[in-house]
Amino acid sequence: ALTGALLQVTSGRSTRVCLSEGHGEWSVDDPERSLALMAEELRRDNLEMDSRSLREADPLEGCDAVYVIGPRKPFSDEELTRLRDYVSGGGNLLVALDPIDPGDGRPGFLYTGLEKLAAEWGVLIDPSVVQELDAARLLVPRPVGPFGVLDYEDHVVVRQLRLMKAPVVMELARSVRAEKGSRAEELMHTSKQGFAETKLEQLLSDADPVASVGDIEGPVSLAVAVSTLGDEEADMLSPGAAPRARKGGRVIVTGSSSWLGAYLGEQVYANIDLLATTTGWLTERDALVSIPPKKFSALRVLITEEGLSGIFVRVLLLLPMACLVLGVGVWWTRRS
Repeated sequence: ALTGALLQVTSGRSTRVCLSEGHGEWSVDDPERSLALMAEELRRDNLEMDSRSLREADPLEGCDAVYVIGPRKPFSDEELTRLRDYVSGGGNLLVALDPIDPGDGRPGFLYTGLEKLAAEWGVLIDPSVVQELDAARLLVPRPVGPFGVLDYEDHVVVRQLRLMKAPVVMELARSVRAEKGSRAEELMHTSKQGFAETKLEQLLSDADPVASVGDIEGPVSLAVAVSTLGDEEADMLSPGAAPRARKGGRVIVTGSSSWLGAYLGEQVYANIDLLATTTGWLTERDALVSIPPKKFSALRVLITEEGLSGIFVRVLLLLPMACLVLGVGVWWTRRS
């Protein structure tokens, strides 16, 4: 919190994270898909957060980063264009997508239009569901999750997690890969035993999960980061025209939105640290990336009536009696 306050004072303005809305995304007020824990943690780091609709005029003005978390409806071409222009102009974007459409009737793989946009930046979002088969990483005995992620690449966003060997918990994730030869960099993977199922009928069957032809073999990438332009590049307006410099922005895509929910409140997991480093990198507050927040939580002690009686006997009877016996012994020794 102190680091965030100093950054706010030295930069001369507050840092703002904007949540997209209007497509069934997670929100602070939604009781089922609540971002209340995330909002609380961002406030602790002195970041402001509000919601924006991409259908409005100039919807992303003043946003240091835009978070699109768990949308359930497709984005229009106009909205995708606004996100593209925002990133190209130096904006920063977090996209957390879920794999399956939870609508009525037979479920299907979710398509939002962000998949096509991410591909322009070298990020491949597969229609798949990750199956983790390493029993040691499963929180419950079901391959689709929740499961712990322990394999990280050497990227600034996850470097601290890699050094700490801290687990991040995800649930119902999809494969998100970096296209070869692009600027995109993969951040984290499943174990080698994991794979991504691309056939929905296999997920609906009762058979044991086994990788087959067409599935994505493990380790499966779960998150990708990319600096869309990196150094300044020239954009030629027309033949003979002077080049126009574009700054470009930063993008992170994760194959699940569940890690931003209730798992942020679990101190034994590193989801809260991943949120801090992700937000620090996207808002270009690099000090928050290199200094992960230290969290402390009080542990509740439950005392039964029998235990309370035991404490009473030890503290109010045995301890004073022990002091009395010791005093008498010292007095008797000195007297002798």
